[in-house]
Parts: sequence; C-alpha cells; structure tokens
Amino acid sequence: SSEYLAQRQPANPEYYVEMAGLQAGQKKFAEAAASWREALRLYEQSNQPLRAAFAHLQLAQAIGEISANSSEELPHLESALDAYSRLNDPEGQALASAFLGLYHLRRKDEARAQALFDSALRLARASKKPSLAAFVLSNIARRCEQQSNASCALDYARKSAALYRAARDSDGESSELQTEFRALEDLGRHSEAFEALLQVRRAADSSGGALNRFWVRRSLARLLFQRGDYARGLDALRDARAIAVAADQPLNSALASLDLAGGLMTIGDSEAALDAVNFALPIFRRLKSSDDEFAALLTLIEIHSARESVFKDFDKAMDYYKDARSLIGPSDRRVASLSMAAEEIEFQQARYKEAIARASEAFSQYTGANDMQGMSAALVALAEARSASGDAKTAEDDLQRAAALLQRVDSFYLHARYHYVRAGLLRRQMHFQEAIDEYLAVIRRLEQVQPTDGAL
Repeated sequence: SSEYLAQRQPANPEYYVEMAGLQAGQKKFAEAAASWREALRLYEQSNQPLRAAFAHLQLAQAIGEISANSSEELPHLESALDAYSRLNDPEGQALASAFLGLYHLRRKDEARAQALFDSALRLARASKKPSLAAFVLSNIARRCEQQSNASCALDYARKSAALYRAARDSDGESSELQTEFRALEDLGRHSEAFEALLQVRRAADSSGGALNRFWVRRSLARLLFQRGDYARGLDALRDARAIAVAADQPLNSALASLDLAGGLMTIGDSEAALDAVNFALPIFRRLKSSDDEFAALLTLIEIHSARESVFKDFDKAMDYYKDARSLIGPSDRRVASLSMAAEEIEFQQARYKEAIARASEAFSQYTGANDMQGMSAALVALAEARSASGDAKTAEDDLQRAAALLQRVDSFYLHARYHYVRAGLLRRQMHFQEAIDEYLAVIRRLEQVQPTDGAL
C-alpha cells in the first residue's frame, strides 16, 4: 500500500514511482506530486536524465490534477520536452509535445496547442509506433471536441481508432469510437451514431474493461429511450448496473440505477422505479455526490407526483422538492428542472395560475441555457395549463412554438406528449374529429416503436 511504502522512505527513486502510482490511483494527487518530486530529485542526483524527463512529465500531470491553474505545471512539461530533445528521444518528445498541447488547449491558446499537436504527430510517426501516433491523434480529436468542431473531432477520432485497431488495442479503439459517437450525435447523424455505439460495445466487450462496458450500455440505453425502445433500453441499464456492481464501482452502479428509474417511470412502473432510486440515493449521499443526489431527489419528486404513480403523495413530493432545492443555488441551471416538477404538482391540483407561473419560469431558464428540449417541454406544459384554465388562444400559440422547436429535438416521449396535449386542447374547443386525429397520432407513434434489429 502507499502507506507501507511511505513508512519505509527508501533512497531508491523507483519506490517513489510506485508510491506515486498508488496515490494517483486513490485520487491523492497532492501526495502523488510529492512522491514524483522525490523521485525526480533522486533521478537527477544519480544522473539518470531519461528517467528524470519521465518524472518531470508525470509530476506535471499530477500538478494539473491538483489545480488547472497552477504555475508549476508548465515548467515541468517544458523541462520534459527539453530533456527528451537533448536525448534525441522522439517518443518522449511526442508525448511531452502532446501533453504541452493539452496544457495550452486548457488555456484557450489554440494556435500554440495545434502547433504542438502537429509536432507531436510528426514525432510519433517518426518513432514508427502506431499506438503513439494514435495517442496524439486522440488528443487532437479531443481538441476539436472541446472547440465544438464535431467534423474535425470525427475525422481525427476515426484515424486514431484505425491505428488502435491495427495495434490490437481494444481499450484505445473503444475510447476513440466513443469520441466518434459523440461527434456524430453533435452532427445530428443519429443512425450513424447508433451504429458507432454498437461498434464501441463490440470493442469494449472484447477488451473486457469494466468502465468501457459500463459506459457503452448507459449510452445505448439513452439512444434506445429516444427511439422509444424502452424494453431494450432498460435491459442495457440492468447490464450496466450488474457490470458496475461486479467491478465494485458503487458510484457507477448508482448512476445506472438512477437511469433505470427514469426509464421505468416513463413506462409507468413506479414501484420498480422507487426500488431503483432507493438503491442509488444512499450511495450518492455516502460518496457526497451532491449533483447525483439532486438528480435522485428529482426522480423521487416525479415518483410521488406522476399522474399514474401508485405512490402519489404531493406532500412527500414537496418535501423532496425542498431537499433538492437546498442543494443548488438560485442561478443554477437545474432550477428549471425543479420548476417543471413543481408545475406538474400545481397542475394536478388544478392550481393553473401557479402551474403557468412555474412553467413560465422554467421556459425562461431553459431559454437562457439555449436548451431546446427543455424549452419544448416547458411550452407543452404551459399549453396544457393554459388550456385547462380556459386560455385556448395562448395555449395554441404555445403549441405552435413547441412544434417549431420539436423539429430539432429527438425525444420520443416529448413528441408523443405534444400530440396528447394538443388533442386535449382540441377536445376542449369541441373540435372532436381533430382531437381524435391527434390521439391517433399518439397511437401511431407508439405503434411505430420497434425493437432495434439484432442483439445488443
């Protein structure tokens, strides 16, 4: 253990290297940095320049984990690059250049970052090590992704994945396929994204790495839910949770369980959803993961306020609302989610004025965040509340605005809800045939749901 090694205090730098690895694995980056400093001192003292260059590089990484704004990180990266250059080590130069590129990327110096990435790629190719070139290409893809340049990210991720595949590095290939998937999603090429995700699953399952296998199943579930294939989406999440439990990853098991609860609520199984949240919430609290605790509380609000829930209890829902509200500040973007949850509670109690106010708050908050799906959901909720209050004209305007936004939103549930609310408005206006047509539109959407071809 790191404690055992620390007690021995040896003069051999390799002990400190081992200690630093253990400390970094435990997320104790300040302690890892101290170990790397000692290793560096001993390497320099014993005149081992190559190992000292490596220590500079690793120390810089540990410092970067402690603080993204440390003034100490850059000198160690530059010392590593200088040492590798003097030693004429192209592999070390490529690695140091790539890490320096990431450093400057974090500081928004894109020109400097690109120059370093280009240099790293030239050096990597000169080393004739495909895995090193793949690593550099991966970092360039990350740069493009951070710049919201999905086409660029897609191009470099595919090049990196091909090199990892040639090197039979399943973990590396899986990571690049994940970048490819995200880029395709950002480009709106959802069918290709789904196929890319199936490739990720094959690569992840081949590598045997629990984290990649977990990630791909959570991502698959989200896409399957968007398609309305809840049965397979739920199965994917059950697999993800089982993988995390077997790998002794409590946070990931709780995250999968919370996703599972959301899917179960959508299909109306509030009892199983409550079991899933009750599995997740204690883990979030034990690990002090307040963001995830907030999400779990939001799901509990839904369980106790959903129209079809067997656990409907508005007082309990509001208690969870207060708990969730205490976790975030007034300017937090998640206030919009709470406003929508409160709107549903007000609506079901026929407090339409209050429901309209809550949905209006949410719409304003989602607009500020440019969240089209949130804006669409808020407008549909506004239309339903205004329709119930007798304001059919404004409700119709809300639905027209929602329809325009929904053309750019990929959500099976939200599209179905739009037709359902529009049907209710038309029924109240006594346009019965048009209302029937809208209800039929909901039914047609449900009938169009087909399980994804092939085993997942």
